[in-house]
Amino acid sequence: MPATDDYLRNLKLMHRVFCGSAVLLLGTTLWMMWADYDDEWRTYQRQAFTYQAERLKARENAVSASPDYKEKVSELAQRIQAADVELVKQHVEVEKLANQVKAAVGKTSNHLRSLKTERARRDVARANYNLAIRDELVGQDLAKREQAYQTIEASVQTMEVQFGELVAYAIKSCQSRQPYCYSVHAVREKTLTSS
Repeated sequence: MPATDDYLRNLKLMHRVFCGSAVLLLGTTLWMMWADYDDEWRTYQRQAFTYQAERLKARENAVSASPDYKEKVSELAQRIQAADVELVKQHVEVEKLANQVKAAVGKTSNHLRSLKTERARRDVARANYNLAIRDELVGQDLAKREQAYQTIEASVQTMEVQFGELVAYAIKSCQSRQPYCYSVHAVREKTLTSS
């Protein structure tokens, strides 16, 4: 069967029919959605929501106009002021402790830096001593290397103990600061929730 350029139906007419049916389908869908949404009880529901909002607004106005409410608001305002005063007092103490912690951590950091350097010197002395043993050195040269290693090792051990003490002090400083940090962040809530 040979191929031709002829169409079974007129394309312009088909385009118009398709466009019309699409517009008709859109209109029908919108009408269906509106009919489904427009139930008779929705009017009553909207009116009930309005009444409920008015009733809640009247309750709110009645509560805010009562003397108990005003008394409670003034009491809470006083508690907030007391919490702010306590917060200022705690802030001074926290700053003092924060400076202590900062100093302890800085001292620990500096000591660790020195300790690392001393450990490296100890490792070099130990390597030199081990090389002397490998090379079968005897006498004064071996004793000199061993003495250098023992001296640096004693220094490192002393520094290790000092470092442990500094770390313990830094941790203790942080722990002593922790309750104040907590109270600075929570003093307002504690004061407000206490009766």
